[in-house]
Amino acid sequence: MKNKWLQISAIAIFFSFNACEESFKPLKEPIPIELQSYENQKEFVHDNLKILGKSVLSLANDTEFREIVYQQIEKRVDGDDNVLIETLSKIQTSTQTIGARINNLANIEENIETTLNKFRGIEGADLYPQIYIPFYDKVKERRESSPLAKAALVAQPVVVLFDGEEPGDDSSPVYTGFQLNDSGELTESDLEIDEEYAEKNEVWVISLNERISDIDEVENSVVAAGPSAVIDKMRCKCHKESWIAGASEVNIITIFSGNTTGAYLSNELYGGGPYEGGRIHKFTRSSVKDKALRTVNFGLNGYWDGRPASATYSHSVIFEYDIWPTGKRIAEWKNFPGGFLNVEYRSSDGYYTLNSIPKTSFSTYTMSSSCIEWSGR
Repeated sequence: MKNKWLQISAIAIFFSFNACEESFKPLKEPIPIELQSYENQKEFVHDNLKILGKSVLSLANDTEFREIVYQQIEKRVDGDDNVLIETLSKIQTSTQTIGARINNLANIEENIETTLNKFRGIEGADLYPQIYIPFYDKVKERRESSPLAKAALVAQPVVVLFDGEEPGDDSSPVYTGFQLNDSGELTESDLEIDEEYAEKNEVWVISLNERISDIDEVENSVVAAGPSAVIDKMRCKCHKESWIAGASEVNIITIFSGNTTGAYLSNELYGGGPYEGGRIHKFTRSSVKDKALRTVNFGLNGYWDGRPASATYSHSVIFEYDIWPTGKRIAEWKNFPGGFLNVEYRSSDGYYTLNSIPKTSFSTYTMSSSCIEWSGR
């Protein structure tokens, strides 16, 4: 009997020890949001943009705050009618910074800086929430047209939360409008916000900026030494960005290869991220509507100049870039010398053009499709 109790005690000690050991095991690290499902990523963006939308609307009836928003938007730091919420939060008002004023308000779930920090380090880059006002020039014209319009600044703008998902064509999508209720909560309104509504009313789109990152933007990137291949002029003829997203970011990723062996030589991103590439030009909605021809002067950075004669092909995908959490697509060159070649890019829709061009032909090369035209030199 004694031995039996000794055995039972030993077993109890064993399990007790293991239970203690289990209790001291470190908790599992949460899965980074960029590795979670697309549905979770969209929910993450929507929930945090909703907090920021509530934060900025909490001050929207303050005329000083509204004037600061307009002043910052008119700086057009990235060429579009928006202002980063981070920039806005640091501005000193007559009493304190906007961020401090927001943080001191009741019913805000968390410090505004905490929410902004959630967008840091996603896929190795920092993302920046913004306020974008579609058709801002018309908003400004109405605001300045009469004293009554000026006084209407006390009216609360309608907020739309935009996570980047678009229809990918020229249609005018409809979005849900949000406003603050009497309790100060951001709730869905009965308003359906489409392009026509946004042209006639003040809409604040809370979204992620597609043009500012912690990587310096490389635009009009002809190097001092002069590359041997330059995209000279370009015309964008169709909207791949809807009215809610603003200008179209026409980006490029290039792979260089040999023409005989099909040997892969390099993947050129022109200073951008792995699925972003370099920005050739940002086409405003008015320039797309007018089908304006722009001198973009985008160089392929001389990557052909110092290479052997066999390194004569550039394989480029030109596309309208959309920011995370938009999914990635694959550009594939099936006629690549020596086999298949592909690269991932991030966009809501398909690419503008997919080209394989020999160095000897680039100076006279022209491309024309239903959406885009460009010429080389």
